[in-house]
Amino acid sequence: MTPERNPCLDVNLGPPPASYHDALLRCANRYWDMLEGSDDAALRTFVSEFIARTREGYPVPKLCRWLGYIQRGVIEKGLTTVEAERTWTRPLFRPFDFAPDVSAGMMPEGWRLLPTVATSEMTSAGWIDKEDVCPSEIWWAMQNAAPAPATPLASFQARNEAWMNDCFGDDPSDLPERAARYGEESLELLQAAGMTKEQVLQLVDYVFARPVGEPGQEMGGAKTCLAGLATFLRLDMDACGEAELARVSTPELLAKIRGKRSRRHGRGPLPGTTEADLVPRDTARFARPAEGCD
Repeated sequence: MTPERNPCLDVNLGPPPASYHDALLRCANRYWDMLEGSDDAALRTFVSEFIARTREGYPVPKLCRWLGYIQRGVIEKGLTTVEAERTWTRPLFRPFDFAPDVSAGMMPEGWRLLPTVATSEMTSAGWIDKEDVCPSEIWWAMQNAAPAPATPLASFQARNEAWMNDCFGDDPSDLPERAARYGEESLELLQAAGMTKEQVLQLVDYVFARPVGEPGQEMGGAKTCLAGLATFLRLDMDACGEAELARVSTPELLAKIRGKRSRRHGRGPLPGTTEADLVPRDTARFARPAEGCD
């Protein structure tokens, strides 16, 4: 997938990295995508290891050495160039390398990143006649055009709670229903990940033969294991959650969910029936032919 280009910085658009490790992880994902289909299994394995250690929070100096090795590998393979990587990575790391308080791991509130060095796109477009300094009038024009820092979104859990209040309305949910729906979605994810019914039932017997756990600790365990599964499925669990919350917030899905929930009573942990379940099955029988008919 070709990333959207910023004509001033030639870097993926999106929010600034939250930390040095976040910036390193973005680089790692970039090189993983570059190596897709590559026959260099060793380098791909090294990138995979780099991603795992970055997520674990390995020391930045060590990770930077690993990153240099990976960059040399993809450059030697002709997948990118030194100049391209310098241009791509510089905006990711400079806020941390030269921020007033690097130890804080983020820029001061309200700051905005603007280039102080002209890029080739700026010069080719005639915005500037030098490649080493960005004139003050251009800098101020860009600053005035830059959007103000966005108001942080409420947490995903808070927004999901607001969605439940809107969706369920006069038919409020409860703990047993939420537990059942989480169990249903968990099983569907395990099925999609390749587990069989027999394997799931083995886990059921194993879990219910053990003492009951503490909800907070089990919630933490469920989340960390979900993150691990997402890593091996090459999925972004946060992005998947945001996409699903947006999908079920559409008027069509809200109406479907409300209708289905209205038919859930008396079904125990099973979900409500769908509209298709309400259509009578075709029970017509062929009439017996009269005697004497061909």
